[in-house]
Amino acid sequence: MNYKTFLNVLYVLLLLFVLRQIYYGQFAKKAVEGKLIAFFNPQSRFLIAFLSGMLILLGAYSITIKDYFGIVYLLSGIGFAYLSYQKIYIYDGGILYSTKFTRWENIKKWGYNEKTKNLEILTNFPKNPTRIIPLNINDKNEVLTIIKEKKRKKIDYENKHSLKGVLALRQIKEFR
Repeated sequence: MNYKTFLNVLYVLLLLFVLRQIYYGQFAKKAVEGKLIAFFNPQSRFLIAFLSGMLILLGAYSITIKDYFGIVYLLSGIGFAYLSYQKIYIYDGGILYSTKFTRWENIKKWGYNEKTKNLEILTNFPKNPTRIIPLNINDKNEVLTIIKEKKRKKIDYENKHSLKGVLALRQIKEFR
């Protein structure tokens, strides 16, 4: 296998990865629960945007010189550009970012890492328990406040319903 064939296979795999991420993103949007509360732009992803632009230019150049494999480059660049500009959506049911919807009940811990400028969420998923969301420092307090409120409401709701269950059991026992 020569060098150009290897690169072509690599770019096809890259395109398949991008298409898979876009597909999972659409699937995640269908899993969203509740009303949209807020949305935020992630922190700047200049490098990804630059590389996407370079892929688009490479694709356009390849097409102009009659190398029709440039369509793969072009589509990969457009796909990466699309993926790099996804917003952070906060719904009544959870957080949607980067093809993943995380429900409030699945979040164990959360915090803002000042070093990396990322929102780090620890979930109860066994396979990938940590979610890292690149968050603008200007939006940090608002996002953390929303998560705290939603988690508190969820805990209050669960406690209220578990208390009703305990009271109902007491009434049944007293009735007997």
